Amino acid sequence: MPHASRTPEEQAWTFRTVGHGTGTGTGFWAPFIGAPAEVGYDDVVSVENEDPVRDAVEGVADAARFIKPLLH
Repeated sequence: MPHASRTPEEQAWTFRTVGHGTGTGTGFWAPFIGAPAEVGYDDVVSVENEDPVRDAVEGVADAARFIKPLLH
């Protein structure tokens, strides 16, 4: 986990909301989200929000809106 006293700019990495930061487009996320279904997984997809830049509720809602169309 990043050091709690550092700002996002001072950390080696920063957790971001799904669909923001690195891998922002569906070109990265569609295969990532679709891979479990390809091997028969048909259950829950959980979103963990550790984005220090966005409000927690807003971040989870935004991630869900981004992921929903990618689910098979």
